[in-house]
This record gives sequence, C-alpha cells and structure tokens, in this order.
Amino acid sequence: MAGNDHASLVDVFGLLKDDHGRLLLMKRAGDIPGSGQWALPSGKLEAGESLPQAVRRELHEELGVTCDPGDLAFNGVAHVRPPGGEPRIGFSFVVTRWHGVPAVLEPDLCDALGWFPPGQLPADTFLYTRLIMGPHLGGQNFSIWGWS
Repeated sequence: MAGNDHASLVDVFGLLKDDHGRLLLMKRAGDIPGSGQWALPSGKLEAGESLPQAVRRELHEELGVTCDPGDLAFNGVAHVRPPGGEPRIGFSFVVTRWHGVPAVLEPDLCDALGWFPPGQLPADTFLYTRLIMGPHLGGQNFSIWGWS
C-alpha cells in the first residue's frame, strides 16, 4: 500500500480546570500554527502511548504539573482538516486535580498563561481549541471541521 489518504495525526489536550471553573490557556508563540493565539496545553500522541499517558506527559513537559491517571476525565473529540494542513483527530481530557503550579516551560512555543471562564475565552482563541472544548462551550463532545 503506497500511503493512507485517510490517516490523521492524533493530538491530546488537557483542560486544567481550577476551583472557580476557569480553564488554563497558553499563548502560542514561535513558528507554530496559531502563534499569537490562546490554546489548551496539547501535543501529539507518541508511539506506544495511551491517550491518558500522552496528556499527562504533555502537561508535565509544557507546564511542569503532574496528575494521577484517575484525575483525567474524557471531554471530547474533534476531527479537523485545516486548510493546507494535515488532518488531525484530537482527544481532550478535563483535569481538576494536579500537583505543582503551572508555569511556562517551553518559552519558544508559549509565552503566557491565563485562566479564563469557559464562556469568556479571548477573541483570539485558536479554532482547534474552541472545537475540542465542546461541552465547556455549550457544544457537543464531538466536533468536525474542514471536511466536505
């Protein structure tokens, strides 16, 4: 088989939710899609990882926080095909308990952190973030965008 035209990259997203119901967003920086926009902590699933393992790894790498597997609750899925980009499937998990204080650990990819109520996200929130947040924005736990 020469290739798989139906393959999609798999992303994971962590929705850190504080005691006030606010969600942690990161301001994307550098030469990445959505630079200058607010987004959830996220990353690609690596070979041999489960989705929860990937979320926990990304939260540790990007923010320096750790959480137990039981602290992850499934939130939603988004299947997107951005213009000029590769198709992606994102899985998001809500995290209401973690250890450590979130901090910017990858300043070349993120230059700020902010806590926002789900209904009051910044106007410059990355579209993929809005899609994957689904239930927190009054939507469904499955979103599809960019497919004809």
